[in-house]
Amino acid sequence: MDLLLITSAIEEELIELEDLNHQEIKLGKNIYKIILLPLGIGKLNALYNLMNWYNNHRKDTLKEIIFLGSCGSYDLDYKQDFIASCNFINYDYASLTNQSKSLPEVSKLIKTEQGEVAKSIAHLYHWEFGIVNSTDSITLKKIDKNLLLKKINNHSIGNVYENLEAYGIALFCSKIKIPFTAFLSITNAVYENGSEEWLKNYQSMAKKLNLMIKNYLKGILDSSFF
Repeated sequence: MDLLLITSAIEEELIELEDLNHQEIKLGKNIYKIILLPLGIGKLNALYNLMNWYNNHRKDTLKEIIFLGSCGSYDLDYKQDFIASCNFINYDYASLTNQSKSLPEVSKLIKTEQGEVAKSIAHLYHWEFGIVNSTDSITLKKIDKNLLLKKINNHSIGNVYENLEAYGIALFCSKIKIPFTAFLSITNAVYENGSEEWLKNYQSMAKKLNLMIKNYLKGILDSSFF
């Protein structure tokens, strides 16, 4: 069985998708079984729990991973509600402000392949692609995104957003050679009040994002699978 694994940090970020768990969808010539899997908060929990799940499901073929979650924008004047990403970095506040030294082996840009389901979703909704930076804690200071772009010597692959889990999943997928895309709702700007804005917005934004994903998936469900 080919699996489409839809992940999140917490169960609330998969709200509205529960009735699609273990359903099968047909896209082109491929049939995927949908599996929903919250992975926990932070990239270490995400990586460990994903590896543990993967090791217990070797009999199936994992074809693609999608991550649904929230993020903060380093651009205070962001205009969009949702972004997609296949570009992931791992720089914390201290390394960006020269209070610590980042190492390429743990912080470098990871570019993942986009799977067929994610390509179809991205084509339908035309969400902007950006870079996702995973930190170990929530940044409560305004960050100049150019500091991050300078770290990877690239100023042309989109705006930068902060999410705690994505880099861990991207690292796993880059090693195992599995397509991975993150679809994230922008709940706040990254600054002093960003955490409070996230708390106020994340549930409603998760519901909006997941209803869009659900509408897409239900639209391609073969009637014989209901």
